[in-house]
Amino acid sequence: MAAPALEAHIAHRLPGFKLDLSFQVGRELAALFGPSGAGKTLTLRAIAGLLCPHRGRIVLEGQVLFDSTSGINLPPQRRRVGYVPQGYALFPHMTVAQNIAYGLHGLPKREREDMIARMVELMGLQGLEERRPHQLSGGQQQRVALARALIARPRILLLDEPFSALDEALRRELAEEVARLPARLGVPVILVTHDLSDAFHLAQRVIVMDRGRVLQEGTREEVFYRPRNRRVAQMVLMRNIWHARIVAFEGDMVVLDWQGRLLRALRPPQLLLQPGQPVDICVRSTQVMIRRPEDDFSGRPNVLRGRIVHEAMDPEGYTLTVVLAEPPGPQQIYVQLHGHAYLRLGLHLRKDIEMSIRPQDLHIMPQEDPISFMSS
Repeated sequence: MAAPALEAHIAHRLPGFKLDLSFQVGRELAALFGPSGAGKTLTLRAIAGLLCPHRGRIVLEGQVLFDSTSGINLPPQRRRVGYVPQGYALFPHMTVAQNIAYGLHGLPKREREDMIARMVELMGLQGLEERRPHQLSGGQQQRVALARALIARPRILLLDEPFSALDEALRRELAEEVARLPARLGVPVILVTHDLSDAFHLAQRVIVMDRGRVLQEGTREEVFYRPRNRRVAQMVLMRNIWHARIVAFEGDMVVLDWQGRLLRALRPPQLLLQPGQPVDICVRSTQVMIRRPEDDFSGRPNVLRGRIVHEAMDPEGYTLTVVLAEPPGPQQIYVQLHGHAYLRLGLHLRKDIEMSIRPQDLHIMPQEDPISFMSS
């Protein structure tokens, strides 16, 4: 990553909860992703200056916003942070124009009016200037909240679950607008979400949080296809996660024993591995390939045979549950594919299938003690 626009090291204690994390964000859209109660909103509030951490350091574009060691804690109005809280927090007694202008102080009337007009046009709010929040749709309220956050030309924009109250069609429309903000504004955007689809489709960088900690941060591809450990893999819905044991090394390949079946994976350069070591392995359900009747899988690595025992259909395609046929015992594997692929493969007619997993798609993770992880 290029020089970060934001560096955050935040430690804060509440009754029964400890926030202790570090991460960096460039001029991009980054998602703080994790379940409810992970500490995502607390993190945004600390960056915005609405929460004073017990210790830590927050630096934005080279300016120290907070440093517990040096006693620096800039007030919110001096941080130039745009913050859209969950629910938007619009003032119900103010009009759209008044809500947008809130926080603009000391400017000549004409300049204020020009800035409001530009922001109204940017957010597509023309004709709504005199309406109050209760007269607006959820999408219009979100646009007003964004306009209010952007009018002061912030150096970073923080969005806390901005799509949570919107229907699916409106979510998609406004999500596309939010995704374009870093390029249009030239500032980083941090999006808090517990929705996997939002994190995957919108963010260039994903910061996975759980129980007040950052479990992994990196590009979308790193987090979703190469999770650091089993917990991250579970959180990003990596359906195929298995215990295995290292058997041997063959050049840049690792030979793995998975319940009596030998699989091959690319050797991850960042892990120190040795024969006999227990590991976790995973592969996304979209990366399991099903053989067409006319194809020849002989010579391919990681060939598995099984029978489709369950099919779940959604608007995008099918998720298949396959039970492996050969011994040493039944194991399940999940396969996800588009509807046209399902028909092209003839799976509406046949349920006994042959599959293959490319070694570069089979990811190796260190096994971690879940008890020590949960208690740490």
